[in-house]
Amino acid sequence: AVDELQSYSRDEIEQVFLAFEKVHEQCYSGQCDWGELAQFLVPDVDYTDPGWGRMHGTETVTQFLRDSMAGLDAWDFPMRWYAIDGIHVIKKYSMVLLEPLKADGSQQDVSGVYMMKYAGEGKFSWVEDQLDMNHFIHVAKTSGWKPGPGFRNPSDVSWD
Repeated sequence: AVDELQSYSRDEIEQVFLAFEKVHEQCYSGQCDWGELAQFLVPDVDYTDPGWGRMHGTETVTQFLRDSMAGLDAWDFPMRWYAIDGIHVIKKYSMVLLEPLKADGSQQDVSGVYMMKYAGEGKFSWVEDQLDMNHFIHVAKTSGWKPGPGFRNPSDVSWD
């Protein structure tokens, strides 16, 4: 693809990614609407989520972000590390259940990887989230966690 040949500086990509991550953190803490992440996506973005499937376009992804994150207030999503290779960014994160705690007082921690492709002008054209869904389901079932208001299970999942 032509965009694979396009050259952007690592500094530019890192600056945009860290701005994206800052908005992510603000969303986690309830300071902004999840739809605000769409400002970092091209209009025809290709976005894949492990539970909600594959989506195209910022309107669809914006609605997905709002729907998929509702009711997850007991979870935090700290970034553990990130790497940049060419136009690709990989972020290792955890999905941490803040409460209820395990019997030993520790938190549940589900592993995830977020991958993105930079398209220039402060936007990403491809996003793929890979979360260990089996582990998430296990934690959700065995921890005593109860979804918060607005929680929705995925519906009409498409992998096309």
